[in-house]
Amino acid sequence: MSESTYFAFALAMVTACSGSPSLFSPSCTDAAVAVPSMSPVCTAFTRDSLFDSYVAAGSGAGVAGVTGTGASDVNVAFSNGLQGKIARWDGSVWTTETLPEDPFSVAAITTDASGDPWAVITERGVSRSGVGGASAIIHRRNGVWIPEPKPHSRELGTIGGTSSGLFLNVPFPATAADSLWAWQNSSWQKSPVLSAPADGAKPPFLGAYGFWGAGCGEALAFGGGATTDTIFASLFRLHGGKWVSVPLPALTEIVAVTGPSLDDLYVLAWNRNQDGTSRLFHVTNDLQTWTPLPTPATVDYAAIWSSGPSIAVAFGCEWPDKTVARSADCLRLTVFSGDTVATAPLPSVEGAPLALWREPQAGSLHLFTYLADANGGFRAQHYLAPPECPSK
Repeated sequence: MSESTYFAFALAMVTACSGSPSLFSPSCTDAAVAVPSMSPVCTAFTRDSLFDSYVAAGSGAGVAGVTGTGASDVNVAFSNGLQGKIARWDGSVWTTETLPEDPFSVAAITTDASGDPWAVITERGVSRSGVGGASAIIHRRNGVWIPEPKPHSRELGTIGGTSSGLFLNVPFPATAADSLWAWQNSSWQKSPVLSAPADGAKPPFLGAYGFWGAGCGEALAFGGGATTDTIFASLFRLHGGKWVSVPLPALTEIVAVTGPSLDDLYVLAWNRNQDGTSRLFHVTNDLQTWTPLPTPATVDYAAIWSSGPSIAVAFGCEWPDKTVARSADCLRLTVFSGDTVATAPLPSVEGAPLALWREPQAGSLHLFTYLADANGGFRAQHYLAPPECPSK
């Protein structure tokens, strides 16, 4: 996830590496942040009782994303049927943010280079009547959420802040072709997307789930798409102001990309054309080498995070028989450290994983899950990793 995958920083004003202005080239002064390695001790998560109280007051279960700048600045997007919300943790209490639009659904949230959160409202309106308005982009500036300009489209997709820019996916269902945009000079600028040269029948891009970036022009857009007879994964690399298709293994969706560089990425993917299970890869050699990671065949992974070179942690549910409901204690943690792989249950965590975020200051892991409640619905829960996780 880079958050959503999902959670790095973006540049609003960018400069090319050569020193001349360029639309999609960020500053080469982006510095790599030293992060500690992941330790297999990460099994004793602590449940956030204050988040439990907040959710019990009516905020529901649909966590669409999480972002922030530190332990006292956490923003969670909720998408709950006809009532989307954004909750903020200020270090002492969870509160519901006042938004400039009346959202039916908040679909994505991210953070820009200044530490301000941005969010996409996929549909808005003035009541819960079911009659929604067009989508909107909102931005929290100086403590207040404000509307921002958006591309000319009723629908909006994923928004992603990375160290290579703030990017937006705009779907166009009528033409089966999405477009990718970058924020510059207080407006969205469209970037060309080149389709995979090996298959001209594929649409240029469909279903961006998220963005990843490492500064100095390196950025990825990932997701999945479909034609009339197949489903396929999409991975595009920002190169020379254009998004260029990257060759992939036989996959249908890429749902998370995380890691420090194009030579050291961890990728969570699904393959719905075959058995429908998740796949984890360690991607090296400038995106050329995709090495499948050895993981339990009965665990369906939903989130992964890399905290440094050749180190990652993934969360999934043990679900050997998909004809029955998952158990409440299905959650499993898998730690990858070099060639070492270790999987363990999380006895202190209930439910299936919804979202994973690493707080950038202290490095604490935040895990959000969902669990069925007594009324037949679902409720979100928030857990924090122990201080040793991640640690050297």
